[in-house]
Amino acid sequence: MKKILTILLSLALATSILAADFRGTDWGDGYKTIQKNEKSKKITKKENTENYKNYQWNQEIYSLKTDLKSAGTFEVKYTLLKDKLIKGSYSQEIKNGDFKNYNKVMKILNKKYGDSQNRYQTSFYESNGKKEVKNNKIVLSWYENDTKIDLELVNNTEFHVNYYTQDKELLKFIKETGLEKQRKAEKELMKDSEYIEKFL
Repeated sequence: MKKILTILLSLALATSILAADFRGTDWGDGYKTIQKNEKSKKITKKENTENYKNYQWNQEIYSLKTDLKSAGTFEVKYTLLKDKLIKGSYSQEIKNGDFKNYNKVMKILNKKYGDSQNRYQTSFYESNGKKEVKNNKIVLSWYENDTKIDLELVNNTEFHVNYYTQDKELLKFIKETGLEKQRKAEKELMKDSEYIEKFL
């Protein structure tokens, strides 16, 4: 009986931490809220620039370690844009071909959010004029309120649980922020255009 209670408590803890609002933090919250929620955990910060087509985002990523009991230790990452939470993630390496923790997390997510939408992704890189496989991913996706959840198995060597905001206002904010560099460049290009136009 004691063993059964321990297992149930472990699953309850894992389910509550793998929650759609990401560890009790709401989308759009800033670092102070994260710091308050994580209490005494050691948090490290790094800055990251992400580019996609004409978009560029300068992000702040806050990382820490957390123990999910029988599921092992995970690296937790909070991704903020202008001090607004837009993404959260859990990551863990798969060692010696042991998929136990991955399978545990997958079952918990399926139980909590229902059947997933599945897809496969392959990314490539150029090497001596030839395309080489960079990553093979199996991605399982769920949607819950304003959150998209992806469970990614990468090259059978690591897995991630990624939480993305689907809040309409935040998605608009992300898009507008991503275009700031391009718009600044366009503004600089057209500097003095009204004056120059007179002579053309």
